Amino acid sequence: MVVERILVIGAGFAGLWSALSAARKLDELHRGDEAEVAIVNPVPFHSMRVRNYEQPLDPTLVQLDTVLGPTGVRLIEAKATDIDSTKRRVSIERNGAPELLDYDRLILAAGSVLVRPPIPGLEHHSFDVDTYAGACKLQAHLLTLPALPDTAARYTAVVVGAGLTGIELAAELPARLREIVAEGDRGKG
Repeated sequence: MVVERILVIGAGFAGLWSALSAARKLDELHRGDEAEVAIVNPVPFHSMRVRNYEQPLDPTLVQLDTVLGPTGVRLIEAKATDIDSTKRRVSIERNGAPELLDYDRLILAAGSVLVRPPIPGLEHHSFDVDTYAGACKLQAHLLTLPALPDTAARYTAVVVGAGLTGIELAAELPARLREIVAEGDRGKG
């Protein structure tokens, strides 16, 4: 019996939905032993990206093994680096070492990447909530504000973008900044 591999790149909402749907369909068709469903993702968690404006951030993470394990979907913690569609092979990097994964069916659900325009100073003086790491970096910066010189702009934030996430962040920031100010004042007394 030849085992086929359905390979999904990315464990965002689309990747998870695709992998879980494929596993469910294989189970319904009683073909679970004929095919493997696997997800390649660089981290062992799914980040609810649309909630990266929140604090604390830990509740926005879903450990992939708790979702995928019971369904039989295999998690490959690695970064996909290249796709050879002719040979039906994906190059990955796992623990710094390159590997090749063959596939029969491929679902590319890698998501998007924030692109910063080449505006001087933007890279060093702006933050984002596009990823879990970006949201953590923003929170770490906000927590340093009480130690900065006391100026009128110290607790000023400008949110660029009025999509759902931008509006949520703009609505959330005033309360977060008030809390940080209060904590900073308590630390002085």
